[in-house]
Amino acid sequence: AAKGGGSAAWTNRPFGFDNFFRAMLTLFEILTTSGWMEMIHSMVDTTYPGLSPFVNRSPFLALYGVVQIIVGNWVLVNLVVGTVLTTYIEQKRQSDGINQHMTEEDKEWRELVALMSKLRPAPRPPDGVSRLSRLARQLAESHSFDVGVRTVIVGSVAVQMMRTHDQSGAFSAGLFWANTVIAGLFTCEVALKVAAYGPAYYLSSGMNRFDVFVTALSLARTALDAASGEYDPVLAGGRASLPVRLLRATCVLRAFRLLRFTEGVQRMVRTIWMSVGALAN
Repeated sequence: AAKGGGSAAWTNRPFGFDNFFRAMLTLFEILTTSGWMEMIHSMVDTTYPGLSPFVNRSPFLALYGVVQIIVGNWVLVNLVVGTVLTTYIEQKRQSDGINQHMTEEDKEWRELVALMSKLRPAPRPPDGVSRLSRLARQLAESHSFDVGVRTVIVGSVAVQMMRTHDQSGAFSAGLFWANTVIAGLFTCEVALKVAAYGPAYYLSSGMNRFDVFVTALSLARTALDAASGEYDPVLAGGRASLPVRLLRATCVLRAFRLLRFTEGVQRMVRTIWMSVGALAN
């Protein structure tokens, strides 16, 4: 019995090797050096199944953690980075039409041809046929609108990070209304750009189609939250159904909307995607 008349019980730590999934999570956390010292301390104190830990009972197990950090964190991470860089260089050379059998003059000629092939007129959006479309385009292309969209995206990510498992009903209702406002702003953004450029031209861009997809997810999530009573501080905060939890998880895609504003990050994502096959090998 614990001090004060209560009861005490041994519980497992959130990390360990009791099953495959927990072991993989533990190895991943050691790989990222996130709390690795606490994990190694627990490994060193390990005794036998059913027995309580004892300080420094198995010091040799610390070697396993050290080897995992050296091999996993230093070697494997560098291999991944090297593979990504190699794939990027190969893809760039192939896109430029350069291979190892060319002379220096041939390589320079191919680089010049590749540069000239990229000098082509960019597609123009249709001219505004009405005063409303011209005003909508002027607003959509303004710097203030661009900054506002980025601010809303960052704010939506911050709202997603505020949810906890033990939050009160009032806090859940506040998050619901914040997500409702964000979904409404995303919808207004899509409607404004469709009015400015027309549906055909707007949906011709992959990033714009992704924006529409994220906006649809936000609206669906808001509708399901409203149906479950999240707007009411008394009803909010209960255990959500599986579809609602899945939609809440997919709303993290809002953060990827920032890719359109960072060309360097777009190039990095394309490079990592091209490297998936080499990393699997």
